[in-house]
Amino acid sequence: MKIHALIPARSGSKGIPKKNIVNLGGKPLIYWTIKASIESRYIERTFVSTDSNEIADISKKYGAEIPYIRPQDLSQDKTPTKDVIFYHLQYFRPDVLVLLQPTSPLRDKDHIDRAVELFLEKKPEAVISVKEASEKPFWMMEIDKDGFLKHLFKERFTRRQDMPSVYIPNGAIYIYDVKTLLKNKDLFPERTIPFIMDRISSIDIDDHTDLRIAEIFIGERYEK
Repeated sequence: MKIHALIPARSGSKGIPKKNIVNLGGKPLIYWTIKASIESRYIERTFVSTDSNEIADISKKYGAEIPYIRPQDLSQDKTPTKDVIFYHLQYFRPDVLVLLQPTSPLRDKDHIDRAVELFLEKKPEAVISVKEASEKPFWMMEIDKDGFLKHLFKERFTRRQDMPSVYIPNGAIYIYDVKTLLKNKDLFPERTIPFIMDRISSIDIDDHTDLRIAEIFIGERYEK
């Protein structure tokens, strides 16, 4: 069974200029994801999909493969991740594709390996990493057309500890059965299993605050 990783890393970024190669722990941000992928027990090849020659050169330096430069029409702010994946699958057709976003630097090889093992054991259509939501929706309200507050849910909870746990994707790991993915064209298929990650490992770099938080933990995580 061929298992490949794909790291999407376009050059544009509004929150942090050149975010995918911004310095974190003395290395470009994308380095931490390339490192985790290459060190995985299961991933055979690690690809970076980018529209930037600079990102391509940096990625090659750390061991990733850059078989093409992504066209500009697939590198816009609103370009769906699905389009980037399907473009890559025109060139390479593994049995399993592991999508790793470079903005999750605290997701390490152990997370990847355990997620892949879950995929291989349970044989779902997909495994997607999640974290427990810090804000539960059961007390949330909306404002109706008359300006009054209305609960979103009919069931009421008076204590937080009575509420069921809810989860949200953290963007760190997506694992797909490629045949199913190509057939259904769905990045969140019906038979999707969650891979639960802790809050710190789930940090997603979106702005400078996230970057500063990640800087605190990156040394502890990788440089012991």
